[in-house]
Amino acid sequence: MSSLFAPTVRVPGGRFKPDPPVPARDVARADRRVRRASGVLAALAVLLVIAWWVDGGGPVGLLEGGTSAVAETGRLCGLLSSLLLLGQVLLAARIPLLEHAFGQRHLIALHRGTGIASFAGVLAHVGCASWAHGPAGAGRVPAGFWELTWTWPGMAVASLGTVLVVLVVVTSARWIRTRLRYEWWHLLHLWGYAGVFLALPHQLWAGREFTTSPLRTVFWWGLWTAAVLAVAVWRFRSGRGWPAGNPYSLSAQPTARSLRITVKQLGDGSAAVPNLRQGTRVYIEGPYGRLTPRTRTSPRVALIGAGVGMTPLRALAEKFLNESADVVVVHRFTREPLFAREFTRLARERKLHVVTSPGPRRRSGSWFGADAGRADDLAALRARIPDIAVREVYVCGPGRWTAMVRRTVLAAGVPERRVHVENFG
Repeated sequence: MSSLFAPTVRVPGGRFKPDPPVPARDVARADRRVRRASGVLAALAVLLVIAWWVDGGGPVGLLEGGTSAVAETGRLCGLLSSLLLLGQVLLAARIPLLEHAFGQRHLIALHRGTGIASFAGVLAHVGCASWAHGPAGAGRVPAGFWELTWTWPGMAVASLGTVLVVLVVVTSARWIRTRLRYEWWHLLHLWGYAGVFLALPHQLWAGREFTTSPLRTVFWWGLWTAAVLAVAVWRFRSGRGWPAGNPYSLSAQPTARSLRITVKQLGDGSAAVPNLRQGTRVYIEGPYGRLTPRTRTSPRVALIGAGVGMTPLRALAEKFLNESADVVVVHRFTREPLFAREFTRLARERKLHVVTSPGPRRRSGSWFGADAGRADDLAALRARIPDIAVREVYVCGPGRWTAMVRRTVLAAGVPERRVHVENFG
């Protein structure tokens, strides 16, 4: 969990101005409205697509049975999977409005869920359509797929898009993802999103749901356009890797003249950061997620982090201290603590309360180090932060570790709305 390589980079920002403070209640209310509105819009989109399928004779085909039923099942699966694929892109596009309201952790969970559902829908759509258009016999599905690919408008391109989507799903499996360099994984995902858009021509040229009315055409074109425009980037304009966006965290409170990030070496892009020349241009978007000052609703704060997950918490600690908040930091590390001198200085000069938990984890299933003794995690947490239940809690670190911390914090009585978690990994 320790950070073996964490260079700090200051990015000049002469025109940067911090956002003015917004009352906490107004922020929480606005975030709830965004979450509810997003859910309502998603549900309406699904109902609208199903209604158009019904209007196009879908139920009638199902009742006829046989080839008609298979074809209509495939058509419905294709419509819903198209909608989910576009939703999947929007969820991962780092749209500030959604990031602030849901947080990156929840958006990624939704992204994975919709990805699994959309992939299943794509397979069902391809299988049903191929069966419905193939000749009778054992090779009906392959023969039908071949005929559709080379005789229907846009199907060759759509087939390529399907291959790219399958590639993304396969490389998203944990045992494969952890073995790929970040740059390769990122590139494969970019090509996967390209695969989503390659499916558009065959839908507009051959799909009844896209060609029977201008409203439907506008609906689907609008969704595709929104997905393309929603992509956000943060990159250094230097070297061959400059087109790839890099998710970095601020490690100090931003000023009117500079931003500071601390980078752990996880791939070619992060390894090249120390060699960047002074004056290199940087494109910046953000900050995203729930680990931002705008989410604080309590005058007391607890920041709990591990390894390089301390990066955003270091910035938040300084920001909250400047706002006269009561701040306690729980710093979990295996070998060397990140920002040890800075936290010591803040403790000495600004009354920051720092709790360290060094060394290997004391046992499997615990997020504390050996210093916690035999007490369970809940008792250990309450012993270190007796008033944890009334604090706003921010957690950052590896995914499994943050999940354990979150369970402990909730068990300690902290309301879920005051627990903000982001993962590194």
